[in-house]
Amino acid sequence: MTDPENPTLIGGETHYGWVFIQTFPPVVGGRILEWAYESEPGVGIMAGAVPEPSAGLLILLATGATLLRRRRAHPGILEGK
Repeated sequence: MTDPENPTLIGGETHYGWVFIQTFPPVVGGRILEWAYESEPGVGIMAGAVPEPSAGLLILLATGATLLRRRRAHPGILEGK
């Protein structure tokens, strides 16, 4: 049940969430396009977080770029010629 004095409380506990609202200026108000909330109380929600590439992927890309560069600079080096 929601506490009317504090709308972030569900069952007496705080829940976090987000809402994406499309606005139409100069009209006050808008349309809710997306929303979400964390069902576990007291736990933050990852909103708008973009994961960074893993270190392993970056190492793999760097190794591939190095091999490609060597191959272009010295044709036949990887074939043992």
